Amino acid sequence: MITTKTLIETHLNRYPDMRVDDFIKLFYQNSFGPKHMSSVPDEEVLHAYIVNELDAFKPNVQSVDVEAIGHGFVRVSLSVIVKGRTTPKALAAAFKRTMDASAGVTEKTKSRFLCQIKTLLAMHDAGDITLQDEDPHQMVETYVNGPLAPIRHSEAYRRQYHPHYRVLNVQEAELLFKEDAEEDAHEQTC
Repeated sequence: MITTKTLIETHLNRYPDMRVDDFIKLFYQNSFGPKHMSSVPDEEVLHAYIVNELDAFKPNVQSVDVEAIGHGFVRVSLSVIVKGRTTPKALAAAFKRTMDASAGVTEKTKSRFLCQIKTLLAMHDAGDITLQDEDPHQMVETYVNGPLAPIRHSEAYRRQYHPHYRVLNVQEAELLFKEDAEEDAHEQTC
């Protein structure tokens, strides 16, 4: 089982320019899934978004094709399309099914989300990790006192890592690639 601490350390080692916003996004995705995107009407629109995003896609050496983010979710880089492992249409369909199956914001998922944020701040306060933001506690407080809306990656993260991916549940990723998704994606503490 992956712990929240291990998830944080793994992502910070892979993406050392992560900021608080990037961790909030990670925890948001693994707690709530992509349910917030379900206002997008259909797979054709999702397909068009992916095709348009491919125009801006830049390979990133830090990224992996399928990356575990915990609680049964993975990030699937658009590199899988560039490499011919799947098609935009198939990824859009898997993304839509993941959106439909995601719980969204519930008391349980909100509790999980807040627990992960507390772990992040505790690790920072203990000196286990260094968050590069000026006041991580204030940033978190401002965010959690709001509507818990989706958040963008930080400018530093976007500039350094060029993130282009879709969040899928592990089952959809396994079906899409006919292989196991990254180990430890199913279970996580917090």
